[in-house]
Amino acid sequence: VRDATVRELMLARMDLAAQKGCDGVEPDNLDGFESSTGFPLSQVDAIGYAQFLATAAHERKLSIGQKNMPAEAAILEPSFDWALSESCLDYDECAGFHAYITAGKPVFHVEYVDEESEGPAEAEAVCNDADRADFATLIKTWILDAWYLDCSDVVADCEDESANVLQGMPVTTYGSTQGTGESLTDGQSFAEGTDWEERPSLQLDDTEAGAVIELGRLRRLGSMSLQGDCNDDYLVEATTDGETWTAAWAVPRAAEWCGFRTRTTILD
Repeated sequence: VRDATVRELMLARMDLAAQKGCDGVEPDNLDGFESSTGFPLSQVDAIGYAQFLATAAHERKLSIGQKNMPAEAAILEPSFDWALSESCLDYDECAGFHAYITAGKPVFHVEYVDEESEGPAEAEAVCNDADRADFATLIKTWILDAWYLDCSDVVADCEDESANVLQGMPVTTYGSTQGTGESLTDGQSFAEGTDWEERPSLQLDDTEAGAVIELGRLRRLGSMSLQGDCNDDYLVEATTDGETWTAAWAVPRAAEWCGFRTRTTILD
C-alpha cells in the first residue's frame, strides 16, 4: 500500500469505474496491517492508503465507502462518504461505525445466515439489537443471491403493533369457493351472530379450498383475529419464501349455528 505501482493500479481501477458510470467504490481489505501479509505494514500505512483512495475517488466524482477497520472509523470518517460492514454484530465491531451515524452519513450493514429458513429468527435478533441502531441492515445468505430481509421492514412493523397488516392486500383463492376473497382484507367486521350469507364473505366449499393473502414482504405479526362462521374451524399457515408453509394458528370451532364469531390469538 506504500508502493507507487500499487497506487497507480488502484487509480487506473477508479478511472475505469468513472468511465463505466459508477456512482461509487468500496475498496476492500483496508485492514491488511492486521493480517500476515508478509509485508511490514502498520496502522499508519493503512490509514494513509485509505485516505489516498478517498481523495482519488472524490477527484473522479465517485463516492467512497469504508469497509473494515472499525477501530479507525473515527479517523477515516471525514475522508469517506459512507461505511459498509459485514457481520459487525457477529464480530462485535459495530460500535466503531457509529462515527458515521454521528456525522449524518449512512452505514450499510449485512448479517448472514446459511439458509433462508433461518432468516426470520436472525432478523428478530439482529434488527432489535441496539448496537446496529440507525444502520441500514439486511439479512442475506452467503451465496448472495436476490433473497434478503430488510430490518427497516421488521422494525416498522414493531412500531405499530395495532396495525391491520392485511387490510387492502391482494387475495388469491383456490379450490371450490364462493363469494369474494377481498372480503378477507377489506377491514370490515360485523356484529357477532350476523348470518354470513347476509354480508360480503368468502365461502370455502370443502377442506381443499382456501385463500392466499400476499403481504408483499416479511411481516412480524403479534396477533391474529378471524371473523367467520362459528360452526367451522380453520387453519392459518404462513410462509417466508412462498414455498414452505408452517401452521401458525389452528382456529377452533366456536359453537353450532350462531353466525359470525370473532376468534383471536396472540402469537409468540
